[in-house]
Amino acid sequence: MKKILTGLLALLLITQTAYAESPSESAAQPVQQEAQDKADIKTQKPVLKAASYDVTKIKLSWEMIPDADGYILYRKAEGAKNYQKIYTAESGESSSYIDTGRTCGRTYCYKLKAYQESTDGRIYSKASQVKKAHARPRKPVITSLFEKKERFAELELRWKPVSGASGYQIAVREIGTKKWYTKNTDIFTVYRSKDGYAHIGCSTDYAYEFKVRAYKVIRGKRIYSLYSAPYRYHETWTNAQLKQAIEERLVNEYGAELNDIYIDGEVKTPENSSWSTCWPMYLSKYASLEDAVDYIFDHQYTHFGLKDHCIKVWLHEEDPLYCGVSFLEG
Repeated sequence: MKKILTGLLALLLITQTAYAESPSESAAQPVQQEAQDKADIKTQKPVLKAASYDVTKIKLSWEMIPDADGYILYRKAEGAKNYQKIYTAESGESSSYIDTGRTCGRTYCYKLKAYQESTDGRIYSKASQVKKAHARPRKPVITSLFEKKERFAELELRWKPVSGASGYQIAVREIGTKKWYTKNTDIFTVYRSKDGYAHIGCSTDYAYEFKVRAYKVIRGKRIYSLYSAPYRYHETWTNAQLKQAIEERLVNEYGAELNDIYIDGEVKTPENSSWSTCWPMYLSKYASLEDAVDYIFDHQYTHFGLKDHCIKVWLHEEDPLYCGVSFLEG
């Protein structure tokens, strides 16, 4: 009986010891995890990116690090000795920053560190690789290209104006070739270039593509943006649509009578009558449909006395850009 009581007492002491040690083991776990996190953050190296955002701005962005509580961004001008802390971001905030007030054309160096809060204070990661960037004008975006009706063989290229730009440079090449031309040649001539558009003289018998870049003049030196994406003319009308538009203008505005039967040979041309054909122009697809029709009526047809004639609009079979209008006179 004494042995049984002694055994039970020993078991009770072991159980109490186990319960007494359990809380201390539980308390040790967060300490061990914190130590592990400290070791992890110290070995991490953030990935930083830097690029021009505007004529006086540079955009910085970075990839988030797991368990980081924040990030610190540093900057110095190229050639300077010391970095300055310019921005602190807490975890969960945006992973990018716009550095404003920069001098256009001057190069700046950036680096980034992540940090983690602990009971001993902040624990820092390794610094990212140094990234260099300089502020310059934004890349233009071309919006349209068409032929001016006031002067065919003169194209109008339009783009969104770039804030802070002093001017623009235009480059052109014939589609299918490699060389871009930026100065006036026998291929093209820039008549005038303003904020948002340029008038360019060139032969519209060939297909071209254009690109444009902005520049800012700093102490006599041009600081260029990147070139816009190349832009080709986009065909906005078909030959059938052109024919229909001319016929509608003749009927609705001039009261003309259109007669297909004479041209098709179904009915012979009346006696003492004859057909006169007006060859207005080669109609380039660079021109908008409305401008092409306006040009035809403004420069070619107004002197024919249209109300007194039967008219047939047709397109040249071999060269679909060649449009003809025949008038029955007599």
